[in-house]
Amino acid sequence: MTATSLRLAVLAGMETTAGDAVARLEGYLAEAADAHVDLLVAPQRLLGESPLLSDAPSLRAIAASAGRHGVAVVCGYLEHCTGRTHEAVQAMDGNGRALANYRQTHLGPGAIERGVSPGQWLTQVRIGTVGVGLLLGEDVLAPEPARALALAGTAILALPANLGSESAALMPSLLRARAFENGCAIAFANRADHPASMIIGPDGDVLAEALRGLAVAEVPTSRPAEAARRLAARRPLLYQRLASSHPPDEALRL
Repeated sequence: MTATSLRLAVLAGMETTAGDAVARLEGYLAEAADAHVDLLVAPQRLLGESPLLSDAPSLRAIAASAGRHGVAVVCGYLEHCTGRTHEAVQAMDGNGRALANYRQTHLGPGAIERGVSPGQWLTQVRIGTVGVGLLLGEDVLAPEPARALALAGTAILALPANLGSESAALMPSLLRARAFENGCAIAFANRADHPASMIIGPDGDVLAEALRGLAVAEVPTSRPAEAARRLAARRPLLYQRLASSHPPDEALRL
């Protein structure tokens, strides 16, 4: 990490079981450390399909591995907490400390019927002095979470995902739009082979992508001046009702 840039890696296409995920991630962390990576983003449900406590031994082991290699990690897992199941992501710094636990707020079709509960807040962490916003999977399909994190000072959106081939055609364009409109780099780490995992710069350019293994790229740690001007030119009074709920079959009253 420099004063003006941060080196990102995304881990692509890692179908794992809980038993081998930690050991395999350790190898990728070693590879990332050799490439001078500051932050590695790993896919959603990295630790398999069984819900875990947020301080489970496997997550503690990942934090310890992050500390050994000096590489911060964001990884998705299925969380069990107070009788509920959440799609969750945990952020750990390069000293092996857990920074935050975020629960997916915008769930995919059928998730609630399968017993998954939505999270209730957005989360930003600091990797050094850099604001990193945490999102998961279908969170990116709604524009508001990324925009809220950008306005809170996020420079990088970390997005573990488990999206299938039905998203392959749409996702690159959607991710580029989210990056450009918010002036944030995006680290998209997908568990499935397609769409590809990718790193997108704050200007919307794809900087690196991979179907397997690591993709690595350097991203700026501050918002481009043009993006900052676009955000400053917002007129919140025109669309303040966006924060009010309304029935899905009724038009929003402006």
